[in-house]
Amino acid sequence: MKFRLHISEKAEDYNWKISDEGKDTVDGITGTQDLPEAEMILGTSDLPKEEMVSGTSDNVEEVTVEMLENYLNKTASYIQENVTDPQCNSIGGEWAILGLARYHGVSKEMKQAYLTNLHEWILKKKGVLSKSKYTEYSRVILALSSIGANVHDVAHYDLTLPLARLEKVCFQGANGPIWALIALNSKNYEIPSLPPEEQEKYTQSTRENLINAVLDRRNEDGIWDVVSSESDMGAGADMTAMAIQSLSNYYTSEYPEVIQAVDHAIQKISAFQNKEGGYGSSEADAQVIVALNAMGIPMNDPRFVKNGKTVFDDLMSYYQPSTGAFEHLRGQGGNQMATEQGMYALVSYYRFLTGQKKLYDMTDVAIDQQATISQKEFIKRVDALQEPIIIDQKEEVIFLNRELELQTSLPNEAALRGKLQKWQNEIE
Repeated sequence: MKFRLHISEKAEDYNWKISDEGKDTVDGITGTQDLPEAEMILGTSDLPKEEMVSGTSDNVEEVTVEMLENYLNKTASYIQENVTDPQCNSIGGEWAILGLARYHGVSKEMKQAYLTNLHEWILKKKGVLSKSKYTEYSRVILALSSIGANVHDVAHYDLTLPLARLEKVCFQGANGPIWALIALNSKNYEIPSLPPEEQEKYTQSTRENLINAVLDRRNEDGIWDVVSSESDMGAGADMTAMAIQSLSNYYTSEYPEVIQAVDHAIQKISAFQNKEGGYGSSEADAQVIVALNAMGIPMNDPRFVKNGKTVFDDLMSYYQPSTGAFEHLRGQGGNQMATEQGMYALVSYYRFLTGQKKLYDMTDVAIDQQATISQKEFIKRVDALQEPIIIDQKEEVIFLNRELELQTSLPNEAALRGKLQKWQNEIE
């Protein structure tokens, strides 16, 4: 199955796949930060007037919080029913977790299932989610941040460390630095220093050189895309919207080059908008909605109204009221990836209307020290270890010792603690 951008299996098209394991890894989200009112985009642009496309906000149907809640509740139920065992995967994984978490939260059972699966996957991969697609780390960081998990200690691995390798982050094109900025800014994470053995091999990532990496990857039209904007305007809007999301934190007088680039990009995606108010697919619509929210631009801004229709109107034309699912293209039926992206776009708009922190500003999420695995699973994994402990079991012993501190009311806790401490001493 191959769709443009969001479901493509070509790495250069934006979505990616872990080739050695055959697990789909499709990404798509945004960065956020509250901007001073004076710094919100109000329509300034370096484009000639003839390129500034706008409509009128007259006769645009008002979207209420109650309307959004009705849609969101239905879509949230659909995701919960269809994602019962969330994996480290962009479909049925991180985006499902994130959309639910940023609305009304993830159930304890769903959170524990995800964390258990994620820890097992990371241990299996020895901390290497991908050697070439570092968006894998960014996606997982965002999901973990949304549920208050510690991104610096996931099965004994700091998931922010790979993002310190600038060349690796940028290897896959604009996607890498876009998502690195989004992930790092979600909770104002510091970028770790490269270890001494890597300092000659890689350039140390900084927010400055990540911003420059995003800006440097515009095409000749001043937008972000893998094709000419003339040949696929929807695809151009999709990728460009994601870049705007990542740069929205830096739309300030301190970064005049960002202001210029974002102003130009916003006018371009206004011009790309079709007569129905959309961009050719529900996923492209979703990205534009999150970008507008990130920049503080209302849905009924005249620049984004075509024939009385907004991008929100077009997104909802893919919505299936009977199930709460979204289609990728009209007439194709519910699509899980489209539904998860539709969900977080609705959540982004809901948070925008209700004055909450923006979708990817997760500074409002407290660190949750909940146990990663159930008590039953913890005891099972301790019992599965056999003496003498060998080097291949080192990561499991480290994980179980850390997990022990989060478990509550363990039977025979003293005996389990003594056994795990003994094994920890043996492997050190």
